[in-house]
Amino acid sequence: MMLNLTTAVKRINKVKPKLEETTSKPAKEQKTTKLEEQVTKPKQEEAIETKPQAPKPSQKAEQAPPKVEKPTKPKLSKEDEEKWKELQRMIEEKIKEIEKKAVSHPIKAEKVEFVQPTVEMKTPAIELKSPSVEIPSVKLPPDLFVNLAAKAVEAATTPPAQPPGYVSTYEAKSRIKPQYKAVELGVEAIETPKLRVIKELQRTNEQFPLVELPIGKRRIPVAMGHIYWDPRRRSLKYDVIEPVLSKQEKEILEEIKKMLKEKVDIPFDRIRNKNKAFAYLTKKVNEIIKLIKVKLSPTQKLKIYYYIYRDFVGLGPIEPLMNDVNIEDISCDGVNIPVFVYHRNPLYGQIETNIVFRSREELDNFVLRLAQKAGKALSVSQPLLDAALPDGSRIQATYGTDIARHGSNFTIRKFTTKPITPIHIMYFGTADAKILAYLWLAIENGSSILVAGTTATGKTTMLNVLSMFIPPNSKIISIEDTAELRLPHVNWIPEVARPGFGKSAQGEVSMFDLLKAAMRQRPDYLIVGEIRGKEAYVMFQGIATGHPAMGTLHADNFAALVNRLTSPPIELAKAMLENLDIVVFLTRVKRAGKTIRRIREIIEIVAYDYKTDNIITNTSYVWDAKNDRFIAQKSVMLDKLAKSMGYNIEELRHDLMNRANFLNWMATHKIVEFDQVAYNIQSFYTNPYFYMQRGVA
Repeated sequence: MMLNLTTAVKRINKVKPKLEETTSKPAKEQKTTKLEEQVTKPKQEEAIETKPQAPKPSQKAEQAPPKVEKPTKPKLSKEDEEKWKELQRMIEEKIKEIEKKAVSHPIKAEKVEFVQPTVEMKTPAIELKSPSVEIPSVKLPPDLFVNLAAKAVEAATTPPAQPPGYVSTYEAKSRIKPQYKAVELGVEAIETPKLRVIKELQRTNEQFPLVELPIGKRRIPVAMGHIYWDPRRRSLKYDVIEPVLSKQEKEILEEIKKMLKEKVDIPFDRIRNKNKAFAYLTKKVNEIIKLIKVKLSPTQKLKIYYYIYRDFVGLGPIEPLMNDVNIEDISCDGVNIPVFVYHRNPLYGQIETNIVFRSREELDNFVLRLAQKAGKALSVSQPLLDAALPDGSRIQATYGTDIARHGSNFTIRKFTTKPITPIHIMYFGTADAKILAYLWLAIENGSSILVAGTTATGKTTMLNVLSMFIPPNSKIISIEDTAELRLPHVNWIPEVARPGFGKSAQGEVSMFDLLKAAMRQRPDYLIVGEIRGKEAYVMFQGIATGHPAMGTLHADNFAALVNRLTSPPIELAKAMLENLDIVVFLTRVKRAGKTIRRIREIIEIVAYDYKTDNIITNTSYVWDAKNDRFIAQKSVMLDKLAKSMGYNIEELRHDLMNRANFLNWMATHKIVEFDQVAYNIQSFYTNPYFYMQRGVA
């Protein structure tokens, strides 16, 4: 049974006649006063006692009251006392409920107006849970609601208590005095042009060359790609269009392959220069054609050349996909399951192809070939493969049906020859020019940055983009378990960890070993591809000794990041996180039928509170998911740079605006390719006034 205070007042007022019968008029008035005090102060005595007021001397002289009996103390019945207790308990519970709601849904006190009601006015409706007890009537004091409102305002304006170890914010109260203050970013730049695909998916129809063979002085396309809308499946389809062989041409091709295996005297598995490999193969194929005395037209020869090149030098049926620069991942889930690709265009995402491995033997042989290309062994006893192909692409494969119900499977994460640039990031909407200018300024001035997020959010891509902002001629050492980074800097030492040989892993060179060696080479910047284990300790020690570092970590939010860094196998002391400057969190979500990647928030590490064991942070940028835009908040980094470098806050804001306008200028003029963007960024370092004079920055 849910009651509001208005109903409670009406019911409580019904007790008046009973009280008037048991006491005189002065006692009745005194009792009413006592009842009001009990409602406003629920924790007072439960029994109600009233005392007759002593008449004033003047009143006693003027009116000599007749002999009356001494008024007795009014006593509530046992049933009324229980009702009063129940009413007091419910009012206390309602106050706690209001406080709890005010904490979870905070409001600003200055915007809330509370009207003090009189006794006759309708009181605000507040639900009281009392399924079994009827409330007696009483006249509530008018200031009760003001007291309730005051407590609600106090609860709304007081931040809730944080549990031990919880990450506090920079605006929250801390036991230590912050060294820097948060200042407004105040960056006003021209609007970033974003890549927005206007046409609908149903109208998608793209054709493009995938494989071109050098014939004489020309390069002739022999395999094409076609992305289109499949109305039957109601989704996009990616078809690889290859030359069609007749039955006679297939027989000739098989004969040439058999003889070619006998004549080839060099291994093709580790060949990196495919043009030289193709020239060698065409020479051998022409010799075999003369030997078997077969007459082929130039078109037929071109077909034979293509399939020989595809199967001997390339990766067989997926070789055309490996040549598509817009594909990030290639995956096969099993026999008779189409191969899927993940397209770089966020509108496309995962696309089904027309490539299918029809038999278990065909798929098993292909997976074994991938392992051979990577220089690894794969068998039933060792069915898992984690390696890198000669071009740098990462491969994860499973052999056989013992642990994979659909048979062998593989996933290839391609190593792009044309890395993503900051302008691509702006086109895709992952970040805007203001955010990139902010991170650029931080990197230039030696800030250490971590890029965090869940799987496939683009952490390594973002790390490569941010690395382009490192000043030219800086000495950079990058350490990875699989080579994925590509930087435009000349003074760059890329290092890759090496697994050991045999069961004892003899000769293993871990990322921890490489990071320790890198610290002795006096680098200006350290880049760690992915932080997973004890190498994090060396990295944070390097940051503490003045070596700016950047890296990636799997974590969805700051609390998860702290837990990962302070838990096994990393086990960093929480106090060491104070040396970090900025954490960039990425997210990957479905929006309007497409998969998008966004910078969800940027958090600045302010300080470490030794007394509360908390990391004090400040959020400088957040992503408004509803409107798909980035909101700039206050920044501690600007105040930190201003004090440590001797800059003025307004000068830093002006510098941010110049960099944002410079990035927007490249986006407007479609300067997106890796080499072009790298050249302009380095030119901005050497001569920024060149761009400023032309109104670019």
